[in-house]
Amino acid sequence: MDDKDRENLKKMNDVFFTSATQMGRTISGNLTHMKLLGLLFIGLKLSGIINWSWILVLLPYALSFIGSIVSIYSMVAVFAMMSRFSKLVSSKISDKRVPINE
Repeated sequence: MDDKDRENLKKMNDVFFTSATQMGRTISGNLTHMKLLGLLFIGLKLSGIINWSWILVLLPYALSFIGSIVSIYSMVAVFAMMSRFSKLVSSKISDKRVPINE
């Protein structure tokens, strides 16, 4: 690999990690809202304002947990795909090189 190929792979990695970090921040923000909603439901249930079952009251926590698992799984899958893609690109680049006879 020459310097140009390395630079292109570095740019691809930078784009991937930047978007993954932003995705993680967005998901974390949404999950925090679900936890706050769960606290609100628990407070309303204990004060007797709502007469829901405990399953419905605790549902925001279950959704938060499921969302965390799905986001972690999807980030690992995207990272694996990017890793395979960069290996494929680097192997294709190295296959096309023609030795220069001096």
